[in-house]
Amino acid sequence: MLVAITKKSKKAFEKATKKLGLSSELPNVSMLREDLALYITAQYMLAVIIEAGKDGKVHDITDHSKRKYENWHHAEDGYVPGSSSGGFSCSGCDGGNGYSVVGARLSFNSWEEGKANAKEHPDLWEIVMLNVK
Repeated sequence: MLVAITKKSKKAFEKATKKLGLSSELPNVSMLREDLALYITAQYMLAVIIEAGKDGKVHDITDHSKRKYENWHHAEDGYVPGSSSGGFSCSGCDGGNGYSVVGARLSFNSWEEGKANAKEHPDLWEIVMLNVK
């Protein structure tokens, strides 16, 4: 069962593309297997939403003097795809490690900003972090 992208996330993506002056058209992923197409689409949508939230700025991953906060998620026992409130959640944001697990485009300026985004778009994060098939 594939996790669906919610209307709420689609509207947030459209608003973000307008703010950044981008087309709201999604990439053509028709040549990919369905689960991979969903993953690429969700990754792109998240990157655009997060960049718009940072007023178009993408973190310089090589600037080690500036903290970057990245969400990490977990699937609990009994996890069922698409039930982000029951078994899949954001457990925190970290800025102290010297490595990146999701990349500069998916990092935040603060712990609070990352947590708010995870709560706002659990569908996109679930697809990106777990790539549910």
